[in-house]
Amino acid sequence: MSKLMQAAAVLSAVKGVYNPRMVELNPPKSIGYGRDVIFELSEARTYQHIELVTDLPWQRIERITMEYQDGSEFYITEPALLKARDSYLEKKIFDTYGGGALLSRLFLDFADNKLRTTDGIRRGELVVLAGETVRIKVRLAPRFIDAENAENSDPEMPVFYANAFETAPQADRFFVPRVDKQIISHTVVGEQKHKFPLQGMNHRIRRMWLHTDKVTDFEIIRDRTPVMFGSVLDMHEVIEREYGRQVPDGWVCFDFVAHGFASESAFIPVSKESLQLSLKTTAAAEIPVFFEYIVQNKEIPVQ
Repeated sequence: MSKLMQAAAVLSAVKGVYNPRMVELNPPKSIGYGRDVIFELSEARTYQHIELVTDLPWQRIERITMEYQDGSEFYITEPALLKARDSYLEKKIFDTYGGGALLSRLFLDFADNKLRTTDGIRRGELVVLAGETVRIKVRLAPRFIDAENAENSDPEMPVFYANAFETAPQADRFFVPRVDKQIISHTVVGEQKHKFPLQGMNHRIRRMWLHTDKVTDFEIIRDRTPVMFGSVLDMHEVIEREYGRQVPDGWVCFDFVAHGFASESAFIPVSKESLQLSLKTTAAAEIPVFFEYIVQNKEIPVQ
């Protein structure tokens, strides 16, 4: 048996049966405007998705982070990214503002059911081991008060709860799902090379999002050799033709796993000498960059 087959067998044995079931999480410790709403995951569980439910519109949420008990963050996202991702993947968006929903629902997706293999889907699961505590922090904006029409004001005490889709606990963890945000300072009009913002041998980037409408062309350069390049328009239209997905306006999406085989094609941001991202823009800009990726934190034992 090859090492790849051995590794797949080990993962399958550790992860067990894939039968996600919906449960409601424990209530948050406190709810208040201008601070974090905190949910704690303190039992050994395996999570495929976590759904945050509130009667506030998405725009009242500033950011969502996840951290271990030592305070180290491993998941940093914002409603803007979640909305762009769900629109791109053609998932229904529940937002009380302009969407007609009674409650806003924001989904933290760890297991990507758009992928084609169980291995690819399950590598993204959030595994909480026995003895660990993971905190989900939802930062609320200050309360909005409409002095002219009180009905448009935020409630004094908003509704907030969370559901999860989970499977049985796992005895070990080999992969950690991560979302990270960084900023690229593009200081010229036209082309400029940047150090690739995320690098690591154990990183597997599934999607990279640039929140901008200023980029027209791109190039990823590894050790002075281009490995991916072209115009944003061409890349997005190929994605639409081949996979039927439309990238929302105001975003650039590098979807390394669009065809559904994440274990084979996720981008590994590593090089011998240098890894660069060259961008051509219509204006200088501070460009937010979001990464959806998996970190392999432990070797899979094979003989």
